Amino acid sequence: MQADKFFDLNKDHRAQQFSFDKSYSYISINKIVITSLFGNKPDEWFSKLMQSNPFLKIKCAKSSGETLEYPIMIASLVSSYHTQPIFEFQDDFIVPEQNMLNQSAFFAHYDNATIELCFSGSEDTELKMTLLYQTTPGANAKY
Repeated sequence: MQADKFFDLNKDHRAQQFSFDKSYSYISINKIVITSLFGNKPDEWFSKLMQSNPFLKIKCAKSSGETLEYPIMIASLVSSYHTQPIFEFQDDFIVPEQNMLNQSAFFAHYDNATIELCFSGSEDTELKMTLLYQTTPGANAKY
């Protein structure tokens, strides 16, 4: 794994793409930090977060056209122990998880993935989500 890297998602940059050159290439998301102009007191950010209900839509694709799509619901990460919107994971989110399990070049693997910031509530144009991640060889961010 390479050292921690990060990317931001916000109203101007909604999605980040990655390419996977090898069958075992993937990224590992280990921390999400949410910042906004709406305040940093727990009751302020929590209520705003619940109103906008942001989530990350993960979409992975194979060269054959097969896709895998799933959400990471941010609201499900929030607990009464969170005094600020910083989420560190003991078990990282792996994108795509199938590549991590696939050590053979003979099986089709996911060639790319997109991580997109979406809202199931009112869209929050002030929100910025920073994702810290690590990569394996052959996993590259596309800008």
